[in-house]
Amino acid sequence: MNLETRSRKSQPISNRWWVRLWAVSAVLMMLGPSHLALAQDMEVLEELEEELRQAAREREAEKARQLELRLQAIDELQGEQGIYAPELQEAYADLGAFYLQSEDFDSAIAVYNDALQISRINTGLYSEQQMPLIESLIESNSRLRNWEAADDL
Repeated sequence: MNLETRSRKSQPISNRWWVRLWAVSAVLMMLGPSHLALAQDMEVLEELEEELRQAAREREAEKARQLELRLQAIDELQGEQGIYAPELQEAYADLGAFYLQSEDFDSAIAVYNDALQISRINTGLYSEQQMPLIESLIESNSRLRNWEAADDL
């Protein structure tokens, strides 16, 4: 699991651990493995590295589970109430926020556009209910440095 796939919130902490691990590993390699204490420190470092990997796997599994729950809720709403049900706007907005938090900006934009379409169908082209969606679209496009798309909103 590489560092780019981790959420923005946990990334600085993870980066610091990897930098520390790398620095300590480099020092230990320079001193040589002949020292028993250094060998034990390397074992501890390897255990810590494995714990970090395990924590990253657990975060990714939880993220996948949360995504699946959101997608399932949308499928259920579409099946029960139709593809333009007003309740879908909130479900899509929640999924878009999830993608935005996960820094998957392309997916967030696609989902926010779907929510905006549903809002326009149900409340008209210029309703105030669209404002949070438009703001989220602007943020997502800005994070991708897609200034033209952000300006068009």
